[in-house]
Amino acid sequence: DDERYDPKNGITMTSTYHTLFDLGFISFEDDGTLLVSPFLSNMTKSRLNLKDSNKVRLQNGSGKYLKYHRDNIFCKMPAISLDDFGKDDD
Repeated sequence: DDERYDPKNGITMTSTYHTLFDLGFISFEDDGTLLVSPFLSNMTKSRLNLKDSNKVRLQNGSGKYLKYHRDNIFCKMPAISLDDFGKDDD
């Protein structure tokens, strides 16, 4: 739980990019290079200006958190139950 309070475990982003990061649609290399999931459509990538060549400045020491994100969250599709679709809300 100490990781939650480590200032090196955070990147300042807009809420849109933060959501994409949390859902695994974007991540970053240790040098700050943006990684974009192939699960995003080209239209979405274009509208959000998501290019693999984009780069952000990261804090020293954030590499272990980014590695965890790349290995465990990036490009991993969430489990969705088919039972959630087609339910009648009556």
